[in-house]
Amino acid sequence: MPQEAWRHHLNWLSCSLQRLTEEEEEGDEDGSRSTRGHLRVFEAWFLLIQCAHWVQVAVQLLATSQPEDCGPPLWLLTFYHHPTNRGHHRASQLVHAKEAWDHLRSLFLAHPLPVDRVQSLVTLLSPKPQPTSPSPLLILSLLVNFCVFFQQSLSGSTEILQTVVNRSGLVNEAVCVLSSLELRLNEDSCLSSDTNRVHLRIKALQNTLTHMCAALNPANTHTHTHTQTLITEPCSRKFILDAGFLRAPLQNDK
Repeated sequence: MPQEAWRHHLNWLSCSLQRLTEEEEEGDEDGSRSTRGHLRVFEAWFLLIQCAHWVQVAVQLLATSQPEDCGPPLWLLTFYHHPTNRGHHRASQLVHAKEAWDHLRSLFLAHPLPVDRVQSLVTLLSPKPQPTSPSPLLILSLLVNFCVFFQQSLSGSTEILQTVVNRSGLVNEAVCVLSSLELRLNEDSCLSSDTNRVHLRIKALQNTLTHMCAALNPANTHTHTHTQTLITEPCSRKFILDAGFLRAPLQNDK
């Protein structure tokens, strides 16, 4: 499918899901249809994770989008990782996701590497208990796709990836995201016209991260296996539980 057709499809999907979540929130406010609204959102999200390659295409588009085009795919990615809006934090999570996208775009456009932007991105990637923080996996997925698809030299992309994942302690997780991306591309989810270049970049980045893993943990270079399962199998029980649909309401969710 041509890139513009994908963009149109994903924009439509994002707008449709936004309307659905708005209806759910309206039901919460007036106390009516609350359970039905939650169920409809869960069903829509569950269908989305069955078509996870759509989300991969959205992340790839975000790596090459202009600021005026990033809104719908970024909302879709945020909904994929945070579908429940527990505590009414969706708007804040979207703001932080946009902040991460802005930092990434600045990093990949800047020469030399701006230290302040790197540190800001590392801070966003650090696991935090605040519910307004986006999933580190969301930001890591954006980072990896920027490294692969942004029109940046391989050496520049490698430097950014090495620096960020080393400081954030997410080397193993980055290996998993790259492996997941490679699997998706092997299933023809790649929009790039230069598929060979994309696969070469992935292999080069994988080699770099593998060497980093070996240096950090020489006794066990396969510690990322469990994480990779969670990334490549979004319908897993843990992925669904982490989304929050099956949790009991918390006092501060109201």
